[in-house]
Amino acid sequence: AAAHGPVARGVAVTEIAAPPEAVFARVSAIEGYVGKLPMLASLTVYEQGEAGAWVIKRARYTNRILPGYAYINHLEHHINRRMKIMNFDLDTEKQNDFEAMSGRWFIEAHPNKPGWSRAYYQVNLQFPRMMPGFVRGLLINQGLSSATGWVKDECEGRSPSGLGTAG
Repeated sequence: AAAHGPVARGVAVTEIAAPPEAVFARVSAIEGYVGKLPMLASLTVYEQGEAGAWVIKRARYTNRILPGYAYINHLEHHINRRMKIMNFDLDTEKQNDFEAMSGRWFIEAHPNKPGWSRAYYQVNLQFPRMMPGFVRGLLINQGLSSATGWVKDECEGRSPSGLGTAG
């Protein structure tokens, strides 16, 4: 038997009809994620500080996958508004249901469309060994599109009712 759970990696790139500052403002406002990510039941920021140009926020995420099945992870976010980068990693000082999680958002001006942005989202996950395969599949299949879809919808003025669909 493996000592660690399965690993999943994903990258999504999406073009958004909004300037980079507006897109990054939504991405970096983690306090507003509930109601935008379909499985996210609650998010609580429990610590916030600064380190030079970086804002650091630590938050507890509770995700409900199916009735009666939830997982909790604590993430540390490093946010640089000038560079339009937000990195995130598990807060290893807290108990987490995933073995490992890290990722990044990066927003840049679209090279060919003035007033548009290109958003990059990358995530690496190491699931708990005991997480059922169908749950891992659900997270992998819906994760990237729901993570980027709500940002595109909100920035382009569409309601969040289309969650889970990147357009």
